Amino acid sequence: MLHLHSSRLSVALSLLLAMFFVAGLSASAANRKINAPMPDWGDVSDFGFSSDGGHVVYIADQEQDDVMELYSVDLSHGNPVKLNPHLVAGGDVKAFWITFDSRWVVYLADQDVDGRDELYSVPIGGGAVKKISGPMTTNGNVINFEATEHNRVLYVADQNQDGVFELFSVDVRGGTVVRLNGNLVAGGDVDQWFFTSYDGSRVAFKADAEVDDRFELYSAPVTGGQVVKLNGALPNGGDVGMFLISDNDQWVFYIADEEQDERFELYRAPLSGGQAVKVNGSLTPGGDVQYFTISSGEGYVVYEADQEQDERRELYSMPVNGGAITKLNAPLPAGGSVAEFGFQISVDGARVMYRANQDDVGRMDLYSVPTAGGSPIRLTGDISDDDMILYGRIGFDGQYAVFVTASISTNTINLYSVPLRGGASVRLNPALSQDRYVNIFDISRDGRWVAYQANQDASDTFELYRVPIAGGQVTKINDPLVAGGNIRHFLFNPVTGQIAYLADQERDEKYELYLAGGGPQTLALNTYLPVIMR
Repeated sequence: MLHLHSSRLSVALSLLLAMFFVAGLSASAANRKINAPMPDWGDVSDFGFSSDGGHVVYIADQEQDDVMELYSVDLSHGNPVKLNPHLVAGGDVKAFWITFDSRWVVYLADQDVDGRDELYSVPIGGGAVKKISGPMTTNGNVINFEATEHNRVLYVADQNQDGVFELFSVDVRGGTVVRLNGNLVAGGDVDQWFFTSYDGSRVAFKADAEVDDRFELYSAPVTGGQVVKLNGALPNGGDVGMFLISDNDQWVFYIADEEQDERFELYRAPLSGGQAVKVNGSLTPGGDVQYFTISSGEGYVVYEADQEQDERRELYSMPVNGGAITKLNAPLPAGGSVAEFGFQISVDGARVMYRANQDDVGRMDLYSVPTAGGSPIRLTGDISDDDMILYGRIGFDGQYAVFVTASISTNTINLYSVPLRGGASVRLNPALSQDRYVNIFDISRDGRWVAYQANQDASDTFELYRVPIAGGQVTKINDPLVAGGNIRHFLFNPVTGQIAYLADQERDEKYELYLAGGGPQTLALNTYLPVIMR
């Protein structure tokens, strides 16, 4: 469970990028191991970068076998610091969240009582540790948490009564813990997923507060105050499903079977309370809204629904503040449909990429269309019919899409890029022999580079490679691996573009953390400073 930035279920991490006078090291610099020396049984299990790119925080059993603890590395000098104090016998650090200002780490651990997961905060460079969750009932545990941009920590826990999960808020430095939900009916709970507004003032959450097993939508101030219900009256069996807060903090959009049980539609309600309204078009019998997301800025809500014909999913957009509904996909052939959960909005909110069998019912292609509506562009029309297009992702600068295909004849998985506004696609990896494949990939925050894990050089060894997003020379990033070694996970530094990776590089099955091009960061020109948007 890795917490670098806040996540919003269906909304991908978004960054705006501004030019600044910082740069990482050249690719020729040697990689360096950034965890402290570990015994043979030690492993790093998880890691993340701070938003300013200056620290890596990781979890490892670095000092005692199977006792997972929390460490921080200042990348300017590379000396790991243990963040947690001594753990009770059987205790472990389970997860962490780095605050948006890069000053604090909030972590989940059964630090004081074995089996009781509580929340703690500590300065990212080390220092005094503060328990910030409230006193727990005998078997109480925190089950989810996040730190907001304004350094409030929100968490769900059965803190007051065993098995009754509620939503709480506290300052990252500790202090008074505030319960955010109202009273719950017998058997009621707050759902573990919640979202805070972009200004940090309110939180939206679901709970079966009034009728057991009927989940409804509420919002409350993050510092405590009046709780308001956002959805309208639900029929017997009705529930609220997914929900999101718009960037302007004015609205919550949600899916619910509010008018008829099992017919799910899209609604909009004021975040601070008020009348909810249905925003999707009229649904054909059997039709439902399956999924939606919201573009950045004042923007649009885009939703997927079998609105006009049952079982034929199509894509629609409308302004978040209200207005005409526009169908984004072109007319579909008989049997055609937009892929389930098969679309993404670019970070700038300008375009939507979706996957559909729009031109050929026997083949799924990727398409790009303006979010406000227009003529879709087929992005993958030059891909062979032998290649099945699996999924794609838009780069952070909105210029390119990167996508993965599976070749039927060679049993290979390949990585491609294509300009989001149309153009020729380019295969990013070299030609792969039978049964070789690209496993996972990531895109740098400046949109210039793609890193990917693949067994392209040896069938039983997954290594790490980097290539320009427009195509070009492929560079292997990791140092030589020991026999049996593999790359398990990797991340781009959000500022310098350096890559940290987790691998059993020196000893098989002993996973350690490395920084590619690994000396201290240097100041130069032409890299990027991120501005967090969520």
